Amino acid sequence: MRDGISIAADVHLPQSGTRCPALFAMSPYGKEKQTFPGGIFTFVEAGDIEYFTSRGYVYVIADSRGSSPSEGRWNLFDKREQMDGHEMVEWIARQPWCNGKVAMLGESYLGLIQYLVAATQPPSLKTIVPFDAMTDLYRDFTYHGGLFNLGFMPMWLSMVYERCLPGPSDSTSDKWRPPANVLLALHRHSSDGPFYWERSVRARFDRITVPVFHIACASQFIHYRGHLQAYDAIKTPKKLFIGTGSPWAFFHSRALTQEIGRWLDYWLKGVDSGIMSEPQVTMYVSGANEWRYEDDYPPPGTKWNRFRLMAPFGRSLPKTTLPTATSIPSRNVRWKPTCPCLAIPLPLYPKTPKSPGQLAWSSMQLPLPRMPPGWSRLMISPRTALSPWPAKGGSELPTGSSTMPGRFRDNLSTPTPTRRPSSPTRCTAMM
Repeated sequence: MRDGISIAADVHLPQSGTRCPALFAMSPYGKEKQTFPGGIFTFVEAGDIEYFTSRGYVYVIADSRGSSPSEGRWNLFDKREQMDGHEMVEWIARQPWCNGKVAMLGESYLGLIQYLVAATQPPSLKTIVPFDAMTDLYRDFTYHGGLFNLGFMPMWLSMVYERCLPGPSDSTSDKWRPPANVLLALHRHSSDGPFYWERSVRARFDRITVPVFHIACASQFIHYRGHLQAYDAIKTPKKLFIGTGSPWAFFHSRALTQEIGRWLDYWLKGVDSGIMSEPQVTMYVSGANEWRYEDDYPPPGTKWNRFRLMAPFGRSLPKTTLPTATSIPSRNVRWKPTCPCLAIPLPLYPKTPKSPGQLAWSSMQLPLPRMPPGWSRLMISPRTALSPWPAKGGSELPTGSSTMPGRFRDNLSTPTPTRRPSSPTRCTAMM
């Protein structure tokens, strides 16, 4: 890299022996795990390497900076890691086995880094195929609506640290550095701001100029919201594929792998695979157990409906549009944080709507078309600025959630310390 550190990578070559287009994936999870899964990270998130090499693609999988044996310091999607991806794309394009055309592919971490690298505009990058890729590190990943993602972040970071740190018998370069204390940094940056803006592509969608095949999984609460926003905001040639269920089973299905192959053939080989003449959106509708094909998402003609909740104990509110909705009154909850940096009550999401501290509303079956999960917005007027307000919504079982602490009722960058009753606040939940 430009600063003198070396990035470790595995290069999987096709048998043709000719110059071929190349695929590129990068993460701190261990390049060898994408071929021989096991240990800490057991999921193959780079796709079917053998399938793509058999179709005449080179596949390069790299270990992110600071994830041993790569040199440097790992620091969670920072600008240096993004530029490493940029430089790796150009290095791949110059190799004798590459024809100068490179695409990026992968899931989760391997998906988010694609957006960030594409925003740096490496000349040899021709398309990206992100799957399950969030776009807002603060809202999607770290602080859901302003509340720390306690159920995931410490666990996930401990796994990354274990992968970055060398084992007792491993040799390391003198240019390797221990990973940054990301957990401490997340605690210090509890509000949205420059720390997260550097690591999020949300404010740089307009910098992405290559075609994008968006693959979203509706069951993934971390990635789904931001992925749909990316599809809407990026104005290059694009496709959207929405599935559900297990993301790993979905991503590794032969049918989806073949669709990805058709996309890559079109943009890297110039093969008219027909994929660009088909509807732009393919989505699975769980309630109807069917695939739908649309020209955009939300589908053209989508009608947004407004509903009002009834007051507790059946007292109607003005202009109530759901007369059969019922309310389960909540009881006061008093709790004391056990850790200053994780100031949230546990469990954050009780499994039953009758749990203390919850209000629950139910309605008759709504006469609406069955669609994949989308957005719903809840308007609330809390009486305290210090309350956490988790919100969940769905049919029969909750399928989505969002949180909005009272101190962030105006925006997620500037806490509002006042204790007076706040103005109506929007809380967005996936349904």
